[in-house]
Amino acid sequence: MDPIVIAVIAAVAAAVVFGVLGFIIGGQHRKKVAEAAIGSATEEAARIVNQAVQTAENKRKETILEAKDEAHRSISEAPGTTTDSKRRNARQKSRRDGKEGRSTQRKTERSRRKTC
Repeated sequence: MDPIVIAVIAAVAAAVVFGVLGFIIGGQHRKKVAEAAIGSATEEAARIVNQAVQTAENKRKETILEAKDEAHRSISEAPGTTTDSKRRNARQKSRRDGKEGRSTQRKTERSRRKTC
């Protein structure tokens, strides 16, 4: 065989071997890059979810704080309500005490009349 033919056959064989190796190595590289992209996308998704949960928690706390502030503001804007309720309770207590006292007087008078 002619040395040129042997060189051509060797070059073609080398090209086929390197082509197959390049295909296999390229596939592995593509797979590795895709997995890295999926991993980073998963991490980004987890970060976004955690950030959303934190934002929701902060919003909930802020809403509760605003509600408490509004309640305190309402109480402070209505200064007579606590004194009015105290007066009303005192009036009701004095009425009750008066009724109880009158009831006791009546019973005493009845018992005196019965004994006489």
